[in-house]
Formats: sequence, C-alpha cells, structure tokens
Amino acid sequence: MQKITKPSILIMARHYPFQYPLRDTGAATAATPLTTPLDGATKYMTARLNRDLAHDLVAAGWDVTVLAVAGAKTRKLGATFLKDGEVNVVRVPVRGRKHYMGFLKIWFALYKASLKLNRRDVVLSVSDTPFLAIAGARAAKQKQSSHINWCHEILPDLWPYMGYKLPAFVTRWLDRHHMDALKAADHVVVAGRCMREHLVYKGVSDKHISVIPPWANADPGGSVTDDLAQDNPTPRHVDHTILFRVMYTGTINAAMPVSPLLDVAMSITKEYNDIEFVFVGEGIAFEKISALKARHGLDRIKLLPPPPHHHAATMMASADVHVVTLKPEATGLIVPSSFYTAMASHRPVVCIASDQSEMARLLSEYPFGDVVVHDDQNRLRETILKYRHDRHEWFNAHQAGITAHAKLNHDTARGDWLRIIKSSFKPIL
Repeated sequence: MQKITKPSILIMARHYPFQYPLRDTGAATAATPLTTPLDGATKYMTARLNRDLAHDLVAAGWDVTVLAVAGAKTRKLGATFLKDGEVNVVRVPVRGRKHYMGFLKIWFALYKASLKLNRRDVVLSVSDTPFLAIAGARAAKQKQSSHINWCHEILPDLWPYMGYKLPAFVTRWLDRHHMDALKAADHVVVAGRCMREHLVYKGVSDKHISVIPPWANADPGGSVTDDLAQDNPTPRHVDHTILFRVMYTGTINAAMPVSPLLDVAMSITKEYNDIEFVFVGEGIAFEKISALKARHGLDRIKLLPPPPHHHAATMMASADVHVVTLKPEATGLIVPSSFYTAMASHRPVVCIASDQSEMARLLSEYPFGDVVVHDDQNRLRETILKYRHDRHEWFNAHQAGITAHAKLNHDTARGDWLRIIKSSFKPIL
C-alpha cells in the first residue's frame, strides 16, 4: 500500500512569537497562548497572524514549518529547531540595523536556511519587507515548490511615505525584483482591494490576487465578547462618572501620523472634562507625545504600553471610539491592521484617511464609523463629539461593527487561506 504523506508548507517570515514556551523536543505539544507582547505593534500583529495561520494549517492536516528570525537577544550561532505544538519552528539568528542592509541580511539568512531544509509543497513568504518575497520566490523555484506571497505592505513603494529613504539604485533593484517575484507567484494575498488594484496597475494578474484582511485575536482569551445587551444597550459612556475614551493603537510614523488627532485631543480636553484620549504603543513617537503631555499638563491624554496578548481584546473593548490614521499618499500601499482589530471590538471607528482607501470602502458597506480627510480637524472634532453625545449614533455604529465582524473574522480568513493554499500547491509524486 502506498504511504500517504501530509501536504507540507514552509512559511518564511521575519516575525514569529517566541515569548511562549517553545519546546526543542519532537513530541507534539499543545500550542500555548501568548502571554506577553512582542516589541512593536507591527511585529506583534504580524507574528500573531503568522502563528494563527500555522496552527490553522496544522489543524487542516498540513505539515507546517516556520522559518523566522530569532529574537535580537539570542547569542546562539546557527539555526535553532523548536516546536510550537505541532508547528516546526526554525529560528535563524540575524544581527542588523533597521536599514536596507539589515533587511538584506535577513533575506540572505532565511534564503540560505531554506535551502538546507527538505522540500515542501508550498513556500509562503510573508513580505513585510520586499526581500522576503524575493527570497520566497527563489526558494520555491530551487525546490520546485509552489509560491504564495502574503503582502502586508507594498514595498519599497511605501517606504518614502514612512520617511524611510533608500539610494535610488537600491529602490529600482528592489522594485523590479519584488514585482518579478509577485508576477511569478502562484498567488498573492493582500489586506485590501486598494492594494490589489495597485498591484494590478503594476502588472500582477488580478486572477492571482486575493484580499484577506487581518483578523482579530484567535487565541483563547483573545476573542472579543460583546458586553452590550443588544435589546437594551448600555455603553460605557452612558455612565457619566466614567470618562469617554478615544483610543489610538499601533504604529505612528510618517504614513500613519497622529498630529491631527493630537491637535483635536488638546482642544477637546480643554473644553470637556469627561473625555480622555489614550495612545497605546511604544517608540520614539510615543516618547514625543509623552513630552508634549508633560509640557502642557494634559492629564487626560494618556499613554499605555502594548498589552499582553490575552488582554488585548479587553483593552480594545475599553475604548468608546477608535481612531485610525493613514496618509492619503499611502492609500493602496497598506491597510492599517489596527483598523480591523478596532472593528472587531464593535466600537465606532473614525478613520483619518482618503475616501479612496479600503477603510472608506468598508465603512460605506458597513457604517461602523466615519472617514475624515486628513486636514479637516473641525470634522474630526465634530465626529468624535457626535459619538460622545448621541447615544443612537454610537449604538448604530456598534451594531454595524458586529455585522462587519461577522463577515470579516478569523473563521472566514481561515477558509479563504485553506482554499488558496490547497488550489496552489503542486506536489511531486
């Protein structure tokens, strides 16, 4: 009788969460929920999504290996082979600054390590850097595997809008080879329709691109539970002894600036004593907000560090309104993942973004918030106050968020991913 083997996949990614007990034994162990955040909101989200997908594939009968960069504090030379439940994890130590040469080191290290592994039916590259799409394409070609690229950001196109400058010859080289890798891939997955349109404009076949938005926490304890009785809503802000909370979570950079929100926050907190603004994250931008807060004595502008994984949903649900920002020039190059986690909290979401963005499109289909253009601070102020003072507006957005989350969640994403991967791979018999 012919031996039946599992279909296999190699996931090449920069980030995979290592703060839980990874085991160096070959025995199958239960996956352990995350207990602490990774450094940086983007790293945390990307790592969590990679892990969720890996375990989804294991549950669907796949043999899954994740090839990722080891933590910055590791001193061990050479790859480390570990287990996360039934997911095989290969950690490759890479040292390098956050610079294109550092990304090049990651590309070379992961590509070199992939060639030492046994062939997998599918190579999935997670490109939060264009180098990994190129590495995945070359590894797949070398091993005669199918190649799927998960494109969180379209790079290097996005980098100038993030204030990240590269030599022109490097940008041209990256753009050419990155697009060649995407055009040759069996499939490309992006976070929004605007990203798909940008790739089609650059020559990638529309038939080979799928939109799968990032999903909210899939781990036990990470899911959002609705704490509002739908027949008799009692949102937090009905109790005037509790401050109405406006929250921003995630990355702050030139592509996702918060200066319009800060200006409005300073204005509103001076006039209203029952509203607070909370910024969740870390890094230089948050340090600048802290200095501004101290300089002006802004007690109701608060800063919080990223929460442990199992508290993330509770923190998101503690807000009355979420704010997400995206510079108009970055439309089509990225969809902030914080938009989807805010949607999953079933709270109104105010987006400071272009009306051509994926966020604007989704809000036109499911009105769980508003889109405000970047320089319209009066409208931003009025929109936040609308949700503060009009219970019906708030509750209508809350209900629309529930409807949207029912359509865009981990379950629907899992089904889309399994369909794409199953239809793409070409096993060697």
